[in-house]
Amino acid sequence: MMKLLANSAQIVTVNTDGKNLKRGVDHGNIGILTEHAIIVEDDTIQDLIPNSSIKNPSKYDIIDLQDKLILPGLVECHTHAAFAGSRANEFKLKLNGKSYEDISRNGAVLFQQCLL
Repeated sequence: MMKLLANSAQIVTVNTDGKNLKRGVDHGNIGILTEHAIIVEDDTIQDLIPNSSIKNPSKYDIIDLQDKLILPGLVECHTHAAFAGSRANEFKLKLNGKSYEDISRNGAVLFQQCLL
């Protein structure tokens, strides 16, 4: 059965307008929704919908979050090997519009330069 997270005061979405990233002043736009619910199926968020568009509520296991705030869970659970070099050059590349993929492709070259 699908779950419906309903009646929350606000949902913070951290909306990226489809860009999958935020830069500069966009960091200030956290995308707050009011009067919305979240549909969850198999532990995966399927949709955020206005409360007014909930049809047939009996098909959901409703979790009432009256007056609660829903925030995205940001979990940083990976680790890195110790690195004694500088990544300042990578930071400059990123500021100049290079993607992580571009920087990664050149990673061996950058790593070799750090060893010199």
